[in-house]
Amino acid sequence: MAISHLMQRGILTKAQRRRFSLYIIQEMPIREIARLEGTSHVAILKSIQQALKKLI
Repeated sequence: MAISHLMQRGILTKAQRRRFSLYIIQEMPIREIARLEGTSHVAILKSIQQALKKLI
């Protein structure tokens, strides 16, 4: 099943979808995502890890 299809199934929160998309699909570095969102890179990393767990 394609990643984009899994992301649209409502499994992820809006923040997880956005962060996962930026990191995996658009290949944006975690620190850059954190800078854009005004949060820590650790928070972004944890969010992406949680998203991966939900999708697997």
